[in-house]
Amino acid sequence: MSGVHLLVPDVLREIMLWLPSDIDQKFRVAQVSRYWRDTALHSPVFWSSFLGRTNLLYINRIPIVLERSGTTTMLHVELRLIITPDTDWPTKALAALVPYVARIESLDTYPLSPPTFQALLRSNLEFPALQTLRLKGPHRHLIPRLLLKTPRLRTLDLEYFDPEDLATLLPLTLENIRLHQVDVESVETLFHILARCPRMWRVVLQPRNRRNEPEDEVFPASQLLPLTLRELEVGWVNSADVARILNTWFSDVVLHTLAAWVDPYDTTPGLDALFSGLESLVVFEAFDPRTFEVRDEDGRIRRFQGVSIGPVRMAAHEVWEQLSSRHNLHKTVRELRIRYWDDYVDIFERCPPQHDGITLVVGADSDFSVDFAAPGDSSRSDYQQFMDRTHIYGSQQSCTSLRISSRRHVKWRFASAIGSWWEEKTSGKMSLTSCRQVC
Repeated sequence: MSGVHLLVPDVLREIMLWLPSDIDQKFRVAQVSRYWRDTALHSPVFWSSFLGRTNLLYINRIPIVLERSGTTTMLHVELRLIITPDTDWPTKALAALVPYVARIESLDTYPLSPPTFQALLRSNLEFPALQTLRLKGPHRHLIPRLLLKTPRLRTLDLEYFDPEDLATLLPLTLENIRLHQVDVESVETLFHILARCPRMWRVVLQPRNRRNEPEDEVFPASQLLPLTLRELEVGWVNSADVARILNTWFSDVVLHTLAAWVDPYDTTPGLDALFSGLESLVVFEAFDPRTFEVRDEDGRIRRFQGVSIGPVRMAAHEVWEQLSSRHNLHKTVRELRIRYWDDYVDIFERCPPQHDGITLVVGADSDFSVDFAAPGDSSRSDYQQFMDRTHIYGSQQSCTSLRISSRRHVKWRFASAIGSWWEEKTSGKMSLTSCRQVC
């Protein structure tokens, strides 16, 4: 007898629950043998979680999967659809779910166009069991509108989707919300979320359009700030309004994670509000040219992005200088994660870090130049290096490791020269713990 027949039903059913949720894979499992088929057909839970794709075979099997899921098991549905003008398969797939809305516990679909989901998501249906809703619309087409009721929703993630009535998606049970490229106003929406959802721990608002609040507008005082709130991200709000939001609603709260957009013309108000209440800043990261992340010694995160205004962007060395002058970043930082070495040079020359045992992390996804003056050189020395993860050269001084590609001849003094250059910049008071590259 083949080994697949020796599994007792309980063990086989447990194995099936850990298999991929792809509809095609489920049918393959049910065809291994008659014994496996009988076990699968008598296990509604096996069919209650499924992933469907834009394929005629998948679409035709969705009603079968739903029927085999029984009448009481909760449904977890994922649909990855490709919208094309000459097919109505996605529409049929979503329409097949309508009779089962009372049992859907999680729904995750993308992308969706307005005609596709009309019956399921724009008919004001009530999803009494729905706890997780993730929807993504086609960003290059007409933005879909959403109309449904979700009295038990806990996680809401909308991208390129506009709710007809956001209030119906903000029950008391909501804990996690992300609205990306959605037509809402940041300040007003944030106020409603904080006032209506006492269990909220994460709020991410990235509206599709920028809104400038009048300078004399009075923000309503929030008396219902959720005690569980840990993460907040607000986009398309200028620096002054970021400061007003934080000072009005969060004056006595230090959130674990806080992210906002900062105007490169006037960074001071927003950055001061972002970093209020933090302890010593120990990590500075600038791998993305427009996004910066700073962490304090308690692990709290501050992330900010510069709004592009024509050619004006926030440079890493400018952010570093401001945080150093106003928040002593250069005195407490222990690890710097910056994509290009040239940015390190700008930072070191303007405001050198002063903490002993600094770790430098350099990006290795593109070629970059290393430009520094080694001790004893009367003029600047320019080194063109290429870094990857294949060759490791130990430093003769305080630089623990450098990973340098062999695509170009590298002088041995390169590794020790960085260490020497570091000591020169810090007057010999600090050592360099490590210099490493990451992908």
